[in-house]
Amino acid sequence: MVIGPVELPETALILGSAFPVRDEDAYRREAGSSVAAAESATRGQREMSVAAGYTEAEFHGLTGSALGGQFGLRFDQFGVDHTRYSNVAGWLRWAAENIEVTKAAMNHAVSDYHASYDHTTRRAADESWPQVRLVETKTELVRTAQAAIARLHAGYERRHELARHGIAAGSAPPAVPPDASDGEA
Repeated sequence: MVIGPVELPETALILGSAFPVRDEDAYRREAGSSVAAAESATRGQREMSVAAGYTEAEFHGLTGSALGGQFGLRFDQFGVDHTRYSNVAGWLRWAAENIEVTKAAMNHAVSDYHASYDHTTRRAADESWPQVRLVETKTELVRTAQAAIARLHAGYERRHELARHGIAAGSAPPAVPPDASDGEA
């Protein structure tokens, strides 16, 4: 299920346009497609192995050697394809996790702002603060929350760019899941 912004007053003020619009479920579906492609490549490898075994037993001379060599090349290519598709699936799952952890962290930051503001308004009432002090305190709380959102968004975009490059290259994905709390990849 796609995570949306928390429904609290002033959520839009805190989040601005920083909340990720990418669909984590779509990334997971694409990862499933890549897993299926990797499995197809493995089946192709098995077929090439069977064909190579048949060729070795039934064909002799240059024809058998040429066919066996071609089957070997195809076998190897299917292995390369399997690795690439498996890596792409890993990156897509990692990108989905990046979206989720960022959305959750941003929602947490909005909730923290609301909890802080609620505490501040109770304290202001208890201590009979002048209205201007409450407004100044609220402004600072908003700025602090917006800064947290900006850090989360920047980290999210860096991690998403890392995933984009990993998918394009077909390289191995990170062994550790993305962590929104550090603002880094």
